[in-house]
Amino acid sequence: DEEIPIDINFHDINADIYNNKLNNINDMTVSYIAGFLIRKKLVDILKCNVCKSELRSENVTNPLIKARQYQTIKYGLCNPVTKLFQFVKDILIISSKCINTIFHKQNVARQLILINEMNLEHSFTCPDHDVKNFLIQKTVHMFL
Repeated sequence: DEEIPIDINFHDINADIYNNKLNNINDMTVSYIAGFLIRKKLVDILKCNVCKSELRSENVTNPLIKARQYQTIKYGLCNPVTKLFQFVKDILIISSKCINTIFHKQNVARQLILINEMNLEHSFTCPDHDVKNFLIQKTVHMFL
């Protein structure tokens, strides 16, 4: 049998596997934060069918949220819908990219909130609740 040379860098493969796991953990964490934010606004959401349908998913797919829901409480930590997850993720990305240039200035939180407000589009349709600003403000304050 002739030996076949293998030209594979296992370090790169392991790095890719690690990065995929890290991305999954990052996404689970963002989803957990989004679920926490919904929970904070739950009083308004429970009374509003538009907010409920736009923000909250009945299917709990995030292992971190499943692990946190060790009791079967009807209104425990919420599982966010995809567009809410993406919106919170975008806030965190924008904040992460901007923080190094403004951390030494006054009113860092206010500046990050304004930067996010100017750069984020949303499709939240509830006329009664300012979901966009609530999410931006709470996420930025958690970020800091």
